[in-house]
Amino acid sequence: MMARSQIDKLVALSFDDDPEVRKKAAIELGKINDAGALLAIAELAYDKNEEVAALAKEILAERKKMEPEMLPFQELFEGVSFAGGKVVKAKDEKAEQKVNKVLEPIYKIFKEKFKNEKKAKRAMDSFVSTLIKDKKPTTQEVLTAYMESIESINPNGDLDIRHMKEELTDIVGNDIKEELIGKEAEDVEKDELFTIEEKKVVEMGSEGSPSIFKMLYDQFMALEGDDKLMKKQLKLFESFFKKQAELAYKIAKKKFKEIKLTDISNIKDGMRGITTDLLEVVDVRHLAYQKTKKKQEVYTRVVLKDEEGKEGVLYLFDGRGKLITKGMMLKLEKAKAKTFKFSQETALTVDKRGRVIVEF
Repeated sequence: MMARSQIDKLVALSFDDDPEVRKKAAIELGKINDAGALLAIAELAYDKNEEVAALAKEILAERKKMEPEMLPFQELFEGVSFAGGKVVKAKDEKAEQKVNKVLEPIYKIFKEKFKNEKKAKRAMDSFVSTLIKDKKPTTQEVLTAYMESIESINPNGDLDIRHMKEELTDIVGNDIKEELIGKEAEDVEKDELFTIEEKKVVEMGSEGSPSIFKMLYDQFMALEGDDKLMKKQLKLFESFFKKQAELAYKIAKKKFKEIKLTDISNIKDGMRGITTDLLEVVDVRHLAYQKTKKKQEVYTRVVLKDEEGKEGVLYLFDGRGKLITKGMMLKLEKAKAKTFKFSQETALTVDKRGRVIVEF
């Protein structure tokens, strides 16, 4: 196994100004089963030099085929508390040194990424807290945790909203109704059908309310032993709870039913729980919209292509798509389809309950 100091040097070389040095670093890092090495290659996959980026993507693709498991993070952090980008408590000095050695190259990558020590520490906390949930995370899980930790710290990415005001007519072929974007972005996070109907189902069982048995018992006791009225009330209760049970079943079935989308061009307004195969990003635009009177936010319009060459559109709001670039391969989980009034397009979108997974 390569010494930790050697891994640190290779990570440092992955940020060298000379692209040939970065390529050599990528090749050597690709031979190491280490989270820090993996993240350094992930950064090189989007290098400004096309040859470096292509090589790094090739290395990541090979690693993905092998599906190597990363370090046992749960075991590594046993008896260790981690906060502020460093170990704050450990069972002994040896355990503390071991954790710090493993995480040092990862921290260097975050520092280089953000150019800000506070953000780097917060990103480390997010990254570590995600990974210690897995006994041995795979290559893809480490990469996903890395992307999510960057997103959580830098919600507006590297985008300058002041320079993002564009004319969109050429992009979608329709006049963009900018005043509608904020409202529709907010609607994406809401699920009005489920919000209303679920409230009907659970309101009697909500926290602090009496049990259903106690409620029924009190209702029967209020009839003071009148058998005729009690039987009539019983039938009403049976009918009521049968309808509630059926409603709960329909909502749950509809909400969690997964739609496997095989034709990205064949989406309809209202489709939910959509999971896709790998889709290629063929065009991406990061744009600004007025979220509130005082606050602007970023939304991303992505054109995706499936393996048959069919295209579809994905909208991501609140800066959620800031890391997406042309050429990436994406997979969607728990997405939904919506006809957006502001662009007059039926497109895919992903709220906080769904996921956009970047595949390398």
